[in-house]
Amino acid sequence: MAIKANLFVLALSLLIIGIFSSSASIALQTSRPTSSKWTPRFLGGHSKPLIQNRQQQPQYQYETRYFSQPLDHFSFSDLPSFPQRYLISTEHWVGAQRLGPIFFYCGNEGDIEWFAANTGFVWEIAPRFGAMVVFPEVMLAAWMRLKYPHVAVGALASSAPILQFEDIVPPETFYDIVSGAFKRESTSCFNTIKESWDVLISESLKNDGLLQLTKTFHLCRTLKRTEDLRDWLDSAYSYLAMVNYPYSSDFLMPLPGHPIREVCRKIDGCPHGTSILERIFEGVSVYYNYTGGVDCFQLDDDPHGMDGWNWQACTEMVMPMSSSRDASMYPTYDYNHSSFQEECWKEFKVKPRPRWITTEFGGHDVKTALKKFGSNIIFSNGLLDPWSGGSVLQNVSETIVALVTEEGAHHIDLRASSSEDPDWLLEQRATEIKLIKGWISDYYEEKKAIIDM
Repeated sequence: MAIKANLFVLALSLLIIGIFSSSASIALQTSRPTSSKWTPRFLGGHSKPLIQNRQQQPQYQYETRYFSQPLDHFSFSDLPSFPQRYLISTEHWVGAQRLGPIFFYCGNEGDIEWFAANTGFVWEIAPRFGAMVVFPEVMLAAWMRLKYPHVAVGALASSAPILQFEDIVPPETFYDIVSGAFKRESTSCFNTIKESWDVLISESLKNDGLLQLTKTFHLCRTLKRTEDLRDWLDSAYSYLAMVNYPYSSDFLMPLPGHPIREVCRKIDGCPHGTSILERIFEGVSVYYNYTGGVDCFQLDDDPHGMDGWNWQACTEMVMPMSSSRDASMYPTYDYNHSSFQEECWKEFKVKPRPRWITTEFGGHDVKTALKKFGSNIIFSNGLLDPWSGGSVLQNVSETIVALVTEEGAHHIDLRASSSEDPDWLLEQRATEIKLIKGWISDYYEEKKAIIDM
């Protein structure tokens, strides 16, 4: 297998809040798996708009605006521009004269309205701080704080895999963590999934094998390539690991609390004589059809327009991924950059730059670099999240801290509060609020001291 990637979810794991000083100028003006070719995208396909649950989601008030954005921020040439969308709320902002901060959510690679509706933490703390809230369609809070410390007072980098580049962490880390989440719930479930890939290939090679797979997995259209079905399964397992929350949620799909536990219960609980692939279908139906309202499945569904991630994966965001022989429940494979480069050239006529991120932002010996040049960054991670393996999990300095929770999943701290929130999550958010409050207070104290000199 030349290249592996799979379709992913949730924010370049850099779902984040940047904390800005109101007095700082921000350029916003009024004026929108297994065989996948690409590096994982974080909020990928096969997720459907949750119309049936929309009335249950908090309704946050904001205004949608646009400003003219050049295609290349750093070029001196007269290049085309495009109308960049951002969402803004001044409902609770006390204004610059009263030292109201700006909470600037650095975005993801998906529809910004989707994330605005699912990032309740920002909206909930805005009244406490008298803050403006801005959701632009950009990314990467920790790096923004490092690059523009004169603008961003601090950054909460939730589930941010800033070390997932250039083999800084072992390339099999992500899939080992996903696999470990399933094995933790049930060894037999783990083994069934691990065995299923060979069975899938074997079945596909039989006469009418693709047709039978179409029926087994209730696909809307007849399967043409086994790889498409593998991607679909791969995505489900990876997404489940990321949103393995302790309570029910509907960010990607309507899911029960501890969804991996439920998947394994379905796989292990099938009657004696149920085939491996039928067991697999029962399991992934927890992700794709927990409410039971789907009659058939579209393998290429991408309602949130995530295809743009493929371009990013082929240019700047080159994240080597592989699957180990023993620890992973996925087929064994090694990352092959040459093949990946060929695919990128074929698709986009671009060549990936695997060292671009580490050259631009650092990565090797990251603690030394952060300690010398950075401050006021929170790296928050839950160890159930497979992206945590590429993040900062230890304190770097007094002002660059790691908040790590054993039971946390992908950016759970940024979700809206709930009566079902466990104590460890309440404590994590309280710590984040305390640190953010300190950043803002220190900023204005230092500014006042300079004025009084």
